[in-house]
Amino acid sequence: MKQWLKILSGYAKKDKIAVQYFDMEHLELRNTEMYIRGYKTKLEKDTSYKGLWRVSFMLKEF
Repeated sequence: MKQWLKILSGYAKKDKIAVQYFDMEHLELRNTEMYIRGYKTKLEKDTSYKGLWRVSFMLKEF
């Protein structure tokens, strides 16, 4: 959907984002900031004509 692409496209303009994840070693939720690297979008073949996009990026912890 266009709204998700718009939200995810906002990440392309940021160097880092706040992330919450489950730390398996300490068995608790952790908050950290991570760098965004390799942001890519690609329009997939879409027979519904609603705009099917593939969005990918990697997160690197400080």
